[in-house]
Amino acid sequence: MPPSTTEADPRTQNLRGVVKRTRRSMTRGLIWVEVYRPMDMAAWKDFSAAVKAAGGIEAAAAQDPALAERALTPIDWYGTGMLPGDLESFAHAYLVLSRQVDVQHDQRPTDSARIVESFVNTAEIASPHYWPGAWVVVIEVDPGSALWADIEAGKINAVSIMAFCRVVPVIADLEAP
Repeated sequence: MPPSTTEADPRTQNLRGVVKRTRRSMTRGLIWVEVYRPMDMAAWKDFSAAVKAAGGIEAAAAQDPALAERALTPIDWYGTGMLPGDLESFAHAYLVLSRQVDVQHDQRPTDSARIVESFVNTAEIASPHYWPGAWVVVIEVDPGSALWADIEAGKINAVSIMAFCRVVPVIADLEAP
């Protein structure tokens, strides 16, 4: 069950993006992490048609796993996602307004970790290591810290973003012509 929000507005929710791919530099305490993936509306439209033709989500996913991954992977824990432009704006706003790193959403900034790089994997960057349009950060963790020990022990194995956002329903025609 998702953590509850402290906001009274029902259109507000706590967004979480779970890491899809990470790599670590053991000696420097660096973690490269894909924080969030944007929605691919073309994949959604194609997958919607495939679901209709196959008679269900599971059957469509079995017929074309790559399409299912492109359509479904960007959906977060809450069943929502971000369009590429919104994700890029969100990533930039995070750097300007927060840059905070905490542990397990305790909302207490840690001195053991900090964001040292951030980019959106746009067409100009086009890193094959990350999902197209994904927001990627590099987190430097003090290799002598308890946090790094927890990462090495596998006690912490994901990164999540936390923000209070207004959810805007979007109506999209996902039916194939």
